[in-house]
Amino acid sequence: MAGVVRWHDERDGPPDDWVTTIARSGSKRYVGTFVGGLADWAGKRWHTTSGSAGENVTAVEPAACGDILVATRHGVRRLAVGGLARRFIGGTLAPDPEAQCLCRVGVGIWIGTRSGLFFVKRSGN
Repeated sequence: MAGVVRWHDERDGPPDDWVTTIARSGSKRYVGTFVGGLADWAGKRWHTTSGSAGENVTAVEPAACGDILVATRHGVRRLAVGGLARRFIGGTLAPDPEAQCLCRVGVGIWIGTRSGLFFVKRSGN
């Protein structure tokens, strides 16, 4: 493969150099980082997602409705298209809130945690 290589690190806007996951939703690219939270790229520069600073983002998965599901060591959060993050599942709802990976399927989402795997059935969206 030939082409131009461009390096993206903290000097260019991502909140951390240690990238743990990458996802795409529409025209945006998302990167989760080890300690810097979540950032998105819409073609010109990186933007850190509000409220994600300091989070270890382990997985990012686009939801069927266009929202983004973000797995962290404190549970899974849903980032709405408008940018508002809210808790999706974690705490007492999850056997283990430390989410490590996500896999969306037609009727819901599989969530892999440090101590097992569980399934959340989609309700409406």
